Formats: sequence, structure tokens, C-alpha cells
Amino acid sequence: MANVEIYQSGQYTIAKAGGKQIAACQIKGNARALFKAAIDAVPNGGSLNIGKGRYVFSAPYAFGLDPDGSNIFYCSIPIIDKGMHITGAGPGLTILQLAPGQRREGRHVALMLVRGKRGFDLGYSSFSLKGVTLDGDRARQSADEPYDGEALLLVGSQRSNGIYENLEFRNSHAAGMYLGNNGSGPGVNEVVRNVVARNCAAEGIMLDTNKNSQVIDCQAYGCRVGLFLNGNDDWKDRGSDNVTATRIKTDSQITCWQVNDFALS
Repeated sequence: MANVEIYQSGQYTIAKAGGKQIAACQIKGNARALFKAAIDAVPNGGSLNIGKGRYVFSAPYAFGLDPDGSNIFYCSIPIIDKGMHITGAGPGLTILQLAPGQRREGRHVALMLVRGKRGFDLGYSSFSLKGVTLDGDRARQSADEPYDGEALLLVGSQRSNGIYENLEFRNSHAAGMYLGNNGSGPGVNEVVRNVVARNCAAEGIMLDTNKNSQVIDCQAYGCRVGLFLNGNDDWKDRGSDNVTATRIKTDSQITCWQVNDFALS
């Protein structure tokens, strides 16, 4: 049984921890405060189960991505300094959607942000996200060019053992999922499996400076770049990255840049 559960009943979205209600809001309302209360209630290494339904979020939480506190991003679901396991009812059944008008010029947005608090803090040693659709409602956001790091899911910090499985990312103003290095990467031993990205203005699936990581049975359609395996300028000294992408389907380009020891199948 999950440590914390979120579900919809009647006209309400309800969050419970240990069988006791900790938050509630109208189904058609803004779910951001309820989700923050639920995530705060999950112990480190614990679990959150999200029932089927559509959950809509504003993006009020400001976060400085750079070590000096600059490069401000806004997010809807901050998961900071915590390893946890999030499971939904399945893609198309559990939908986390960005509210209209959150992203605009000079206001960079990530729907879900996962990382350590300060610039070079360690991130998670175990994290998973499974069975969820993230929808950016792109048609009702600013159409400005994507800014580096903007995504429906943005992951940063030096971290290990992330699993991203049975997910859909659609209608993003920028990337679908972005496993980044902001806050001192890389991500080690990360698995991206059965992920579909659609209609993303930037990358559908982005791995930025990852090591010993895999992308398996994934698809990307209508994205500027379907799959991007990204490296860094220290490639001459970095050693092997060992990143593989297997059984990929896309109508968009695939890019590999400064990655040591990668395989595409």
C-alpha cells in the first residue's frame, strides 16, 4: 500500500496519508496545493499513488536552477531533496495538466521538477515515475521559442537509479521529459522505458549527460527532436558514458552530441 494516495471522488480530489485525509480540493480547481501537501507527507523513499482522473495545476513555485540562485524556473509539482516512487493508473488515465497561461515570455516553466535544493546538492538515489500522462496544454501557453531546461518533467542534480516507465508526455511548450545535468550531473543508472512523447516544441525525450543509462521501447511524434542523447564539452576527459537507445520509433530526428560510447538500435 502506498504511503500517500490521491484520488477523485464525486466533485473532489482527496489526498490521504495513513488512511487519514490531509487535503482536498474541487476536481475542477487548482490541484497544486493538494499535490504539494501529499508529496510533503511522503517519507524519503516512500510511495505516492495517483488515481485516474485529470488534475490541473498552476505553476507558482519559483526555483533558481543555477548554484547562485539565478535562472529562475516556475513549477507546479516540486519534488526537492526527496527520493520517492510515484505511480498512476496508466497513461491517458492519470493526467497531470498545466493550466493555461502559465508559461510566457521570461517565465520559464516545468510542470514537475525533481532535484536537490541547492546547486550542487545530491539528488535522489532512487526515484520512479510510472503510469502517468503529463500534458502541457501547449496551445494555451506562450508560443515563444523553448528555453533550455523547460519541460513537462525536468530532472536535475547528481543522482542515480531513476526509473521512468509507461509514461506519456504531450503538448509541451518545450521538452517532454528532460533528464538534465543542472545542479551537477550526471544521472547514473537511469532507465526510460515505454515512454511516448507527442507534439513537443523541443525534445520529446532528452538525456543530458547521463551515464550507464537506457532508453527502451520509446516513441516520439511531432517533436522538434524525438530523442536527444546529450553530452558535454568535457568528453575528452570524461570516460565512458555507456548510453543505449533500443527499439525507438519516431517521425522526428534523433540527435547524439558529445556522448562517449552510445548505441542506437
